[in-house]
Amino acid sequence: CPFVSPIDAAASFCPLVTPKIPALTFSAIKVAVYIDKANASEINSGVSVTGSNAEYGPHDFAITEHSDCLPRTKYGMSKLCQTNSAQMFANYYNVKLLIPRIFNVLGSTDTEGKLLPSIFNAKRTNSNLTVGDGNALLDFMHVSQVTELYCSLINREIRSSHSLGVVNISSGRQTLVRDMMTNIFCDIGIDNSLINQPPIPVL
Repeated sequence: CPFVSPIDAAASFCPLVTPKIPALTFSAIKVAVYIDKANASEINSGVSVTGSNAEYGPHDFAITEHSDCLPRTKYGMSKLCQTNSAQMFANYYNVKLLIPRIFNVLGSTDTEGKLLPSIFNAKRTNSNLTVGDGNALLDFMHVSQVTELYCSLINREIRSSHSLGVVNISSGRQTLVRDMMTNIFCDIGIDNSLINQPPIPVL
């Protein structure tokens, strides 16, 4: 979608967890550099730092932007560190900040090894498919919907006189992973005998 103002730069960042570059440190440094550059520019359209639902960790109730963040994974911890660092630097420099927290994205070009590509690969090669136990309740959105909402939020941030802060990008609907997989298997004709279901969670 078109933006109401030119975009100086866009960065996609996936935290790296290595002995030499810990994800938490790398996240904080990256955010500090971008916000410092935004502060030095003459036009403050704001900074957008992409967050993740992994920052919240598992909850037994509906998640809102005000829910406690209790991440259980290294990825979730690194993203929360990135968010906290962004908020701190944005407040210090008085730079507008948007943090879209994206939930579970589905699309035909998803990363190899994720749920949908694995299902389609099993269908194409007639090979075994290993999935989790399917008991997780997750919030799924198609990548086209996520992109549309993300663009809309960026345009709102550019027009706004203040930070929008953390905004969840989600459907607001829970889906039992097992039900979703069953529907997909039925639609594309996967033989259930090819499916292995070890007793492990999907995510």
